[in-house]
Amino acid sequence: MSQNQYFRAGAGSVIYNDAGLIALFARSDNANVWQLPQGGMDADETCEQTLWRELFEETALTINDIERVTKFPEWLYYNYTDELRTRLTNPNCIGQIHQWYFLKLKPEVVIDLAKATDKEFTAVKWETFEHLLSLPETLKRQVYITLSQYFREQILK
Repeated sequence: MSQNQYFRAGAGSVIYNDAGLIALFARSDNANVWQLPQGGMDADETCEQTLWRELFEETALTINDIERVTKFPEWLYYNYTDELRTRLTNPNCIGQIHQWYFLKLKPEVVIDLAKATDKEFTAVKWETFEHLLSLPETLKRQVYITLSQYFREQILK
């Protein structure tokens, strides 16, 4: 085991609407995987800068499209599987750790992935957190469970 192991830092977002539904995004490299937007922090960025850069790159949304921002009170992490680590350019990266934000989309805004600069996602759909948690993807399951509980108890109250 290397002494140089680390978690990649970044920011993630839960985009939600007036109906209390969240936006799920289908990955371009695997359309069967639906997830929440997230991305890695550049060396010269703050978490909030990472949030807005990644959000624009992946969804074409900007701060002007958002009605309300709520920062999750702690960082959340997940570990990569051993199999996934063998495919990484740096196998010392053992997972990711993110500062998460809940972003309420303004009612008139439509997410148009064709305008995104990165083509990470091919589709978006509005669903419940329960639907997200019912999907087979397990890598981020505990993170999504924690976000779901906070969403239900703090955001939708």
